[in-house]
Amino acid sequence: MTQILGQDASNGGVVGPNAAPEDLPEIIHNITSTNPSFSLTYAAANCDVALVGGGGAGRGGIGEAGGAGVVSFTPSHPFPGSAFPISIAAGGSGSRPNGHGNDGGSTTLGAASPLSASFGGGGSRSAPTGSGGGNASGGPLGNPGGTPGPYRGGGGGAGSAGSGPPNGAGGNGAAIPSTFGNAPSPIFSPFGLTFCGGGVGGGQYGSNNSVSFRPPGGGGHGSPNEGGGEGGAGQANYGAGGGGDGQFSPGGDGGNGGSGRVLIKEPSGGFIATGIWTLKAQYTYLIQNNWPT
Repeated sequence: MTQILGQDASNGGVVGPNAAPEDLPEIIHNITSTNPSFSLTYAAANCDVALVGGGGAGRGGIGEAGGAGVVSFTPSHPFPGSAFPISIAAGGSGSRPNGHGNDGGSTTLGAASPLSASFGGGGSRSAPTGSGGGNASGGPLGNPGGTPGPYRGGGGGAGSAGSGPPNGAGGNGAAIPSTFGNAPSPIFSPFGLTFCGGGVGGGQYGSNNSVSFRPPGGGGHGSPNEGGGEGGAGQANYGAGGGGDGQFSPGGDGGNGGSGRVLIKEPSGGFIATGIWTLKAQYTYLIQNNWPT
């Protein structure tokens, strides 16, 4: 609707739409697939950012569980106004050979100030930076896996070591700050803001953990020996470790590790003013700090 805003040319009077300045709200970018040319919505800014590396896979054939990837949080990280690449880690692939589970991948963000989150080790494999699989060591940003017992060793989680005797539980995940929003939220389902739990070791000699037996952070469940059964997958986009297999011969697959993600909290873009404004209206909003400059 057009409204007469003023007729006195000496006062900047014009004819135009009647519209108030609009706030450009902050944005939570939830990135779960690789993007070679990601851009912020508004402009260059300092943003809070979290990265999640890929979880390792569980080992087949009464196997140890996979270790969790690294979850990292960086406040006020500088981002450019131009495009930059983001690579989301895949989780380790569960496989049938009994030697070890496969490692996860690393999540990377390739702006001028790059960031990365390393992977978790597969079952029976150490990780140089993240958490180790069951019966293996972890790196400085992760935890070791558990020692085998009636269940095979659980994978290390981002928040604690994997468990050995008696239950082979995976280590707990680690929480990121609530700056990205509080659970429950569709993008943080079903484990809220706790990421990178270790996988659960496979059962042996009749040992049995329920499929609901999963650590905080989404580690895959282990499988019992009775009748075999393959390890459960780590939660996708949570960097969780895969569960260990529970069948000795011929041996099933360990569970896949969980993939990673990137979260970026982009601050408000300020205000935008559309339409035609009188000088008096511009001045009024400017002194209220509500006019774009």
